[in-house]
Amino acid sequence: MALGALAAFVLAACAEPVPAPTGQTWIAVSGPRDWSPPAEMSLEIAGRAWTITPEGGGGVVMEALAERVEVRLVGDDDCRVYASLDAAPGSAHIIRFAADGSVGLEDVTGGFLDMGPALVERDPSNC
Repeated sequence: MALGALAAFVLAACAEPVPAPTGQTWIAVSGPRDWSPPAEMSLEIAGRAWTITPEGGGGVVMEALAERVEVRLVGDDDCRVYASLDAAPGSAHIIRFAADGSVGLEDVTGGFLDMGPALVERDPSNC
């Protein structure tokens, strides 16, 4: 075996898979001017959670993700799922409540994101 072929064999045997790409993923919860969430909620991303309260209103979370994950906005009292989506690394989404109480999802990746206060992390719901 030639020296170059031996070196290529050794390098191939020791190679590690390239890790998946990571990126800062932004998730915001928002509503119309002077909006207040209808109930206490939990914004859940990849096994972590942040509090949404009627007193505190919405806000934003930035999370480093290595893979696509499920995002849920869940009511604390009744486990109602207000919104859910799959978020990819480096994406940006807004969960937006309308004045009539309906909820929309906006993918704003590469665009502008409504900024709000940073949300406070907490334990995930048991929903």
